[in-house]
Amino acid sequence: SPHYNTAEAEYDKCVKFESGLRPDIKHLIGFSEIRDFPTLVNKSRIVMKMEGRSLIITRP
Repeated sequence: SPHYNTAEAEYDKCVKFESGLRPDIKHLIGFSEIRDFPTLVNKSRIVMKMEGRSLIITRP
């Protein structure tokens, strides 16, 4: 779909991804206001590895 190639879609993906992060990671990453999805995912992984913990909150 062409919608997924727009700047708005990139922003939406980033916001959705951030909303699923653990609060401590969300705080660190969200502060940067990264709006490039691959960069956001990579930065989140770096934080996760530094902390040695899972990246995403698991929901029941």
